[in-house]
Amino acid sequence: MYLRSPLVRIIVGLFLSLVLFSACSTSGDRIEADPLFVQAHSFGEIATTSPVMVVFSKAVYDADSPPPEGNPFAFSPRVSGEVSWQNGSTVLFTPDEALTEGKRYQVRFDPAGLEGDLEAITGAAFSFEVVASTVQFAVEHTQIIAIDENAYQFRAEISSSEAVSLQALYNQIGLKLGRRSRDFEVTEDGGPTEFVLISEVFSLDDTPGQIALEIPQSALSPESGPLARELPSGDQLTLLSVSARNDDASYVELQFSHALDASQELRGLIDVYKNAEQKAEHLSFSVDRNIVRVHRQDKWEKEGRIAIQP
Repeated sequence: MYLRSPLVRIIVGLFLSLVLFSACSTSGDRIEADPLFVQAHSFGEIATTSPVMVVFSKAVYDADSPPPEGNPFAFSPRVSGEVSWQNGSTVLFTPDEALTEGKRYQVRFDPAGLEGDLEAITGAAFSFEVVASTVQFAVEHTQIIAIDENAYQFRAEISSSEAVSLQALYNQIGLKLGRRSRDFEVTEDGGPTEFVLISEVFSLDDTPGQIALEIPQSALSPESGPLARELPSGDQLTLLSVSARNDDASYVELQFSHALDASQELRGLIDVYKNAEQKAEHLSFSVDRNIVRVHRQDKWEKEGRIAIQP
């Protein structure tokens, strides 16, 4: 069993525009210590599928409040799209369609286009040129999850080499069960370069032997894990896959074809060997339907083996 190194994630920097404030007063008035202004925005070159980003110097709404509605972006040539908030200080514009490669776009960002008392904030004007997307996707981890008797879902953790919108991900990725395309949902998992894909629920009654992601070869990272997973067959309990993680949790994950009894004692039934003869000690187990995670206090070695008693 070999562990893959985690994909090196490339973080695309933003240009920080410095706003200098000067004031002269004979009355002793003090300058506001924490002003609100446009601190950063997209610039230079962006990919055809990238969202356009503007960052304020601090949050413009509280975490307990909904984000301001409205569209503060105006493009030349005109671009239609959707405004969303990544957090309290970062607003994104995601085009409905891919931007035109080689074209330069002018942007006027006017906070007065947002709800709330934001009209006093100075806006920004900037431009960028669109280049061909160089984003690559890597499949980090996949699971076949037993939801119920003969009801399963496919789950995949996917990373991208640069920040992309969910729509851009949907445009690049497909999912097939045999020859049939399957619906799925993608959500961000901690940021715009980490995603989780969950398929619709499917049964195995008339299903071929595997489910597979579809990603164009040009967009597939060399660091990617396998795109296809074998599906269970028959009623016999079988081991589908073994994978190990050396992140903060540090565990070996076993995926079985059917759900297990979470109250079952697994010590003695599942052993992990650090090498040909030496067993790993101080193991603990957690069961989530058909997935068993084997934990230990120390990191797992790069090689080892699993012994499962029938």
